[in-house]
Amino acid sequence: MAASNKFNINPFDGSNFHNWKFRMRRILDEYGVLSSIENEVDNKDANATKNYKKAMSLI
Repeated sequence: MAASNKFNINPFDGSNFHNWKFRMRRILDEYGVLSSIENEVDNKDANATKNYKKAMSLI
């Protein structure tokens, strides 16, 4: 079994995508950055860019 991270979610290994996606969406929502990956990021908006980078680091 793969090692889990601080969120107790195994890294995505190509199986059980729907479960992994559900859990990741909950984490991103909890951190307030879910919309950063659902919408285009305005590179001129420093806050939007910061949130996008945070979302990517969580994933």
